[in-house]
Amino acid sequence: MISTRELRMQLRDILISLPGQLKLPFDVNYISLYELSKTSKLAIVYMNGTLVFELVIPLLNPVELTLYHIILLPVRKEQLYMHLTPEFEYMAISKTHEYYLTISVNHLMSCKELISMTLCPETQPLRLGTAGLPCEIELFMKPTIIPRTCAIKYLELSRSIYHKLKNHNKWIYIINTLDDVAVTCDQWENAKNIQLRGVGIITLSEQCRAHTPQVVLTPNRHLKSVQNTDFIPPVNIPTSVKIPLLPSAKLDSLLIHQNPIVKLNDISDFSKTIEELESAVQEEKDKSILKTTSGMHTKIIIILGIMIVYSLYSAYKHKQKYRSHRIVIPRVDVTTL
Repeated sequence: MISTRELRMQLRDILISLPGQLKLPFDVNYISLYELSKTSKLAIVYMNGTLVFELVIPLLNPVELTLYHIILLPVRKEQLYMHLTPEFEYMAISKTHEYYLTISVNHLMSCKELISMTLCPETQPLRLGTAGLPCEIELFMKPTIIPRTCAIKYLELSRSIYHKLKNHNKWIYIINTLDDVAVTCDQWENAKNIQLRGVGIITLSEQCRAHTPQVVLTPNRHLKSVQNTDFIPPVNIPTSVKIPLLPSAKLDSLLIHQNPIVKLNDISDFSKTIEELESAVQEEKDKSILKTTSGMHTKIIIILGIMIVYSLYSAYKHKQKYRSHRIVIPRVDVTTL
């Protein structure tokens, strides 16, 4: 067996021999066995009556990135809400904004949360530069106009949305009309009623709860240390964007969501792009033209059928009339004397 002191000495030797600026994902002077087990993969091999413990420790890239969770607020336009739809929910960017990564939910699931950092496998190279930036990174640069790489989608809300921010007892709310909310706290005898409308943030202490018409907002008693930051880009979507006109029934089926609980990151699943709306408009036009054409074809077929039946009937009547006026010559037998 190896003691903690001997393990730290071996780790110091390894750290000194690492090439370039690579480093270990922990402080070798204060590493605990628990943290070492979380960051490493352990393999046990039995050889010649001896147990061999093999530790595989990942190495850190010298560039330190901060992980952000992208949350995009919808903007109301008449009866609809418009929102941007980046491809990835998460991004990691350096303090100098020189290096960045876009991270998917599946990639984030392979990461490990440590005491001082989030450790993620490097599945893609670090990106560098300011040319050809994806939507997620352009939003971080606080653009004054909508980046071309960001798509706009549309949604009609039939229910309120309450989205909890990670590591905070705060909820972003988006309310189409008005919500009456009853707030109860351990130290209060009676509940207090408040009204919420529009878009905003409600904050609750650990001893309180908020009862909305659809959900109950319950704070966390013990919040974890902040490993990632919720990022809400301050982007103004121009309200001059024209929305194709659709029949109300078709619009409802396309844009209204019926899910009682939906997060802001999920609204993209219920919303449509302007191209999808235009496609729906064209589909309705094609159906209308097809219905009109089909109706005309049906009328023509009926008229032709009537004409054919009339012609057959006229021919039949004429034949019957000819038979009724035919001359019949009686047969006479002549006998010769």
